[in-house]
This record gives sequence, C-alpha cells and structure tokens, in this order.
Amino acid sequence: MIRRFNSPLLILLCIICLCFSALFLPASAETAVDLDTLAIKAVQYNYSSYRQGQALDGFDTWVLGKAGAQVSGWVYDGSDIKTVSLTTMEQILIDPDKKTVDFSGNPAYFYSSKQIAQLNLLARSWGEDKKADALLQVLQNRQNTTLNGSIDNNPFGDISAFEYLALSGDLARMNSTSAIDYIINNSDPKTGAWTSSWNDVMSTTQAIRTLKYLEASTGEKSDEINTAINKAINWLQALQKDNGSFQDSGGFDDPLIDSVEVLLTLKTLDIDPASWSSQEGKTILDYLHNKALNADGSLGTSKNKTDATWVLNACLSLGVQIPADTALGLSITPTTGSVAKNGTIAFSALLKLFNGEQNDISKSVNWLVADNNIASIDGGLARGLSEGQTMVTASSDEYEASATLTVRPRSGGGEGESKSSDLAVNIAVVGKNGTLLFGPSSISLSSQDRFALTAMGALNKTGLRWSFSDRWEGLIVEIAGEQNQGMSGWMYSVNARVPTVLASEQSVSDGDRIIFWYSQDASASSPEWDRLGSGQIYNPEVKEKLPDEQKIQPEIKPELDRQVPTPAARVYFSDVDDSLAWARDAIEILAGRGIIQGRGEHFDPLTPVTRAEFITLIARALGNNTVDYQGIIPEDVSQSDWFYPSLQYCLQEGIISGYPDGSFRPVNSISRQEMACIIYRLKKDKQNNNQISIFGDQDSIAPWAVPAVKFVVAEKLMLGYEDGSFRAGQACSRAEAAVILFRYLNSIEATPLK
Repeated sequence: MIRRFNSPLLILLCIICLCFSALFLPASAETAVDLDTLAIKAVQYNYSSYRQGQALDGFDTWVLGKAGAQVSGWVYDGSDIKTVSLTTMEQILIDPDKKTVDFSGNPAYFYSSKQIAQLNLLARSWGEDKKADALLQVLQNRQNTTLNGSIDNNPFGDISAFEYLALSGDLARMNSTSAIDYIINNSDPKTGAWTSSWNDVMSTTQAIRTLKYLEASTGEKSDEINTAINKAINWLQALQKDNGSFQDSGGFDDPLIDSVEVLLTLKTLDIDPASWSSQEGKTILDYLHNKALNADGSLGTSKNKTDATWVLNACLSLGVQIPADTALGLSITPTTGSVAKNGTIAFSALLKLFNGEQNDISKSVNWLVADNNIASIDGGLARGLSEGQTMVTASSDEYEASATLTVRPRSGGGEGESKSSDLAVNIAVVGKNGTLLFGPSSISLSSQDRFALTAMGALNKTGLRWSFSDRWEGLIVEIAGEQNQGMSGWMYSVNARVPTVLASEQSVSDGDRIIFWYSQDASASSPEWDRLGSGQIYNPEVKEKLPDEQKIQPEIKPELDRQVPTPAARVYFSDVDDSLAWARDAIEILAGRGIIQGRGEHFDPLTPVTRAEFITLIARALGNNTVDYQGIIPEDVSQSDWFYPSLQYCLQEGIISGYPDGSFRPVNSISRQEMACIIYRLKKDKQNNNQISIFGDQDSIAPWAVPAVKFVVAEKLMLGYEDGSFRAGQACSRAEAAVILFRYLNSIEATPLK
C-alpha cells in the first residue's frame, strides 16, 4: 500500500527548500569560448554580412586586413570590398567639401572627418600612399579653417578621426598642439569623461588613446595629458559590471563595444586588463569568453558588424592569429542557372577560405532542390524536369548556400532561337602568373554550337577572346590578349589529364572539369581544380558566363564586317529592349563580336562607363595589340591592374593621356567630352571643321575639348540631346559608349589603327 502525503505544511517546506537551493547553490557553469574561436566567428560574421549586401566601412576593412583576410575576393553584386573602397576614396577627392545638413538642420560635411580618416588608414595599409596623402590633405585643410584644433567641430567624430590618423602614422602631420587643446577642452570637468555634453565610453577611451599617441609623438603638455587621462580612467573603472563588462551608466550602449574599448585603452596604457576586476572577481576577459558570442553566431547585444569588428580587433590585440585555411562561408556557382527541360547544368559548391582561396567541395555537400517536380540534382548536376523555377541548396554541417534554377521549355532550335543544352561542363581559364581569367564556373554546351561538345566549345562559351594560329588551324595562340611566346603558351586539360589532340577535337562529357592555362613549360602538369583561388578577373565586366537565353543569330553588316574581323553575330540581353531602340543594334552587334560584354544576362545600359573600361573597349575593338610601352605610366596605375595591357596600347598609340597631376583615375566615369577626345585622336584623316552645332550649353565645353567635339558632331559620331544640349561633363553610359564606338567602327572614312 502506497501512502500519499498531502499535508500543506509539507508542500510549503518543499517550496522553501527549492527557493533556498536556487539562492545558495552554485549556478551552472557558463560555456567559455576561447579567443581563437571568437576571432574566427567575427570574421565569418562580417564575411556573411558583406555577401548579403551590408556595407563594411574603412575601419571594418582595415581590421580585417590587419587580421590577414584577403578582402579583394569578398564580392557582393559584382563588386569586391577593395574596389568599392577605392571608388569611395575617388568620390571624396572629387568633391571633398560636399555639404549636407545634420539632424538639427545645420550645414555639415557630407563626408565626415571620421569617414575620411578611416579611408586614409585603409589606403595607407594598402600602400595607396598618394590617395592617403590626398585624404590627409582634406583633413588638414579642414583643421586649418576651424581655428580651434577640431576638424569638423564635432568632438564625437573628430576624436575618432584623430585616433585613426594615429593608427595610420599621420597624426603628427596635423596641428598636434591644437588637437591636444581641443580634445582636453571637450572633456567633462566634473567626471573627466568625454564629451562635456554627453559622457560616452567610446569617446572617452578614444580620447585617452589619442592623447597618449600625441604625448608620445610631440612630447608636449605631458602634465595636462596625464591629468586628463587619470581622471578619465577613474570614471571608466567605476562603470565595471559584476560580469566583468563595461557599459555607460545609462545602459544605452552595447556592453561588448564598451568593454572592448576599455580593453584596448588599458593595453595602450600598458595596464593588464586582468588587473581590473569586478566585485565578483570577473574581468573583461571573463566577459569576452562567456558573454560575447550568441547562439546564432552573432556577437554582442546589437548583433551587428560593428560588434564583430570590435571583437576581432580585441582578439588581435591579445595575440590571436587566424589560420590561413579558416573557412568563411559557402557559395554556389552559378548563382542563377538556366537549363532546358531534360537538359542538365552543373552547380559547384565553393568554400571560401580566409586567405582568399576557395575549395570546391561539391562532392562532399548535400544537394537538394526545393521542388522535385521541376528539377532533380545529384552531386551538383541538376536536370530540368518541367518548366518553372526552384531553389538549389548545398549544405554541410556548418554552412549552407542557395542558387536559383530556371527550367525553360526545350527549344526546337529554329533560326534565332537558343538551342537546348546537351550537357554542362565546368571550366576555368588561368592566365600568366596564375591570374584567374574566368571561372571556375559552369558552361552549358549544345551539339549545335560552333565547336559542338568539345573543350574548344567550352572555351568559346566563356566569352573570352581567343585566336587560332594562322599556320596551324585549331591551335590556340591567344586568349584574353595573352599570346603564346617561344616555348610558353596555352595548354588545356580535361579532368586533370592533358589530351594529345586539339581542343576542338577533344570531346567532353557532363560534369567534366576543363582548365585552360598559360604554361611556361610544355611538360607542365595541369593546375589542380580544387586549388583554384578566387584570383583577379582579367575583365571586370565578365562576372559570369552568358546565359543560354542570350540568343545568337547571323547579322549582316558588311561595312562593320570590314572593320571588325570577328564572326558576325548578335548577343541579346534581357534589359536591352525596344525602349533602347537607339542603342540596341550597337549593343547586340558589338557584344556578338566580343568587343563589349554583359554582366550575366544583363547589360546595365544606363550604368556609367569608367575610364579604364572604355580604353579596354577601344583596345579590344582595335585588336588589343600587345605592346611594350616604354613611356611614362600614370602614377595611380600598376602592372597588376586588369586594364594595364589596354592602357599601354592606348598610350603608345596616343589615344589617351592622363591628368596634369600625373594620374589616370581609372575608376572615374568617363565624360562625354573626354570620350569625344578619344574618338578624335583615333581618326587619322581629321579635317579642320570650324562649324559646330549650336548647343545651349556649349559654353560648358572645356577649351581643350572644343576641337574634338566639333569633329565628332560634324562626323555624326556623337549627337546632342533633344533639349539642344551636349552635356560635355556628363558621365557617358554603357549604352552611349556602345553607340559611339559602333558609329566609329562603322564609319566609311574610319581608318582603324593597325
């Protein structure tokens, strides 16, 4: 017999015991995370954030670079971090004093001192000293106008800017004495914190570090500096929480950010962070180990990229080093695939590494399609089952990535229609010095293609320009402007085997891996597919292969055929329709000849053309002759730049020139009057033409461009706008550039350079 106890007194005693045990028994131990793991999680978080479209500022990028990350391979929407940052620097230098209004409606600089100083730090770390000097000059000019030692008259931004300049080594080139006075005068006389209007942990810690840098570099006002620092340190120490963290007294800040700021400050002052502990005996390091990392992989309470950057910076200051082969994330290529019903397309799963390389792990991930009625997939090879669109997913224990797959109707293959793909292969093209010119990516081949189902057919589908030997038909002697020389030249492999037949005679099968590479030794083995890094794309316009939807059909233009000896064809783009009828022929015909290229299935006709892009189009249209130019190269160009061969050619032929300051400014958009000058120089038989159409804005045409504008207008190579303007300084769009180049090549009087 079981006796039941229902005494209210007994139940009450049980409840009291439970309460006392909760109060006095030790809590379960927290799971500590080591600093190496924190640093890796921080990098992975910012890599994922950038790939999802979140911008990383100059300081974020600098910290990643300090850690050793190869950020030039971090790409979103076709742009890598380095290119984006350099473009931003150029934009600032074009109009450094651009104005806006602040939250109070008062005039303010559009580009803050903090942003400019961050980019100065970044440029200096990349060896872009001319840009760093120019950005520093902007800050110097501003400080000279304020007369109180500030830069923007905003202590929150200015104190940050001064510290970034200290990190870049440029703080001593500012007015240091005035900067010291400005910083000290903005501290709160009661608490010792910064600023006097709002006691802020970050401003206080940055002010302390900056004053310490200034004291070391100038040796001035040491007593005032140390008095200010000691008072601020006392204020900071009183903010430590029981768990070892730091947070402003109002509880507004992210405690992770404040804690890292205090840690960095203590290390600057040669104070051991472990010597500062709470009443519970907890230190900043305890907080980092136990509270910094969230279950979802984010960091801090804000769970944003700033938390990740600050944690990474803290870990680096404590001696953490991230292994080069650390995995950052997974991606699928192509990101958008298209296949005919019953056709196949190969997807690759690429694991991005910290050192910039990427490993193909297609065989070790799990592949799934969201709708098994539309497509099936096995080992990355997808087959279209019925019309529609679905998602393809690759996943491992730690990572997951997705791509879009569209299954279209199987075409009958009539004239002007794209043929259904019979198979899909993977291809990469590796140029001199290991530069990756294309891929690794998937290419769809059809038995109806020019080279059918062969290795040459795959190369032809990449969109890269290539040439056969005049003496031996089928022997490749040039790809993307890189020509065979002596015993060095182009070779290819299929599945790591080097065939003994020409590429046009080598049949390929579904899923084959084809590599074309520039070899310095005829007996050399093929590059290893799994070790192909992200590389530098030779032509930044080629972001991915041309989709199968871009139809190819004959085009009869005898005048143009005489100028451009490439097969007559059209390439169609989804964003070039009847609304662009004025540019459609030019875009499609030049694309068919490989002179201009799209960005996937799009052409982006209204996007401005950069100076580097336009000279590349010119050189490509005129044969892209390889030259050894011995003249002066613009100071902002290096031999590693993707457009360098085209620049050499255009400089030697006198087609272009740089700016008076010795720069070329490759990322700047090319203006209509600059383009007119280039076309003007191309013409060998220029006639003096004193007549010019009357434009309402002709006074805005620069004097140096007037002869060129007169010529191109008289020759009908460039026209004005419907409102009667020429808009000389306006950036030229991709569509306009195609039309102007098309008119030049199709001109009866044109004498292209040989």
